Amino acid sequence: MVVFDCPNGTPPERPVAPPAPAATRDVDYKAECGWVGTEFRDKPIRCMLDLGIQKAAIGEKLLECDLWKRGSHHKQYDTMVNGEPVHVKGQTMVVFRLASGNCREIMAAQVDVTPDLDGLVLGMEWMHENTCMWNIKTGREHAIDDIVFDAEYDRDASLVNRVTPLPNDATMVGFVSAMEPEHPMSLEELLPIRVCGVVEPEQPMDLE
Repeated sequence: MVVFDCPNGTPPERPVAPPAPAATRDVDYKAECGWVGTEFRDKPIRCMLDLGIQKAAIGEKLLECDLWKRGSHHKQYDTMVNGEPVHVKGQTMVVFRLASGNCREIMAAQVDVTPDLDGLVLGMEWMHENTCMWNIKTGREHAIDDIVFDAEYDRDASLVNRVTPLPNDATMVGFVSAMEPEHPMSLEELLPIRVCGVVEPEQPMDLE
């Protein structure tokens, strides 16, 4: 007996093609940075804000001899400052004066000590501790106790002067792989926003 397939039968299911992978692109990421007038031991030093780092860092050459090494539990490691690798030799606390605009306030910061910096770089930890909000358009920064000082926005600013040899496993960093949506939002659509201690131009703060 010959058996024929029924013409009205259910056709076999077709395999479902996997979804096309989302497009990716490399983005050269740079955190918000800016210059701040500062004095350390009654002398002006180069100082900047870097919203891409957590802990502040200071150049070892600014510290007095080896007094900062008296503490016990120093941690040594490699980290990033201004988007570049630096070697940390230990930690200490520094007291400095904001000498920016009309501000002459005494401030303090817990810092990493590195030979690879030519100045003081303040990070997000210091910003949060002092409840800082920075208007990058006006260059005014408002901090705790009604402190107001100037911070000149400069996204390409850097105080890194690497003198420590790079570790063998050092790789290029500062690039992130970002998913590119089909219809990316423009910058204008994202504003106004408040993020990372930065006040966008549309939301200036005037505490004076």
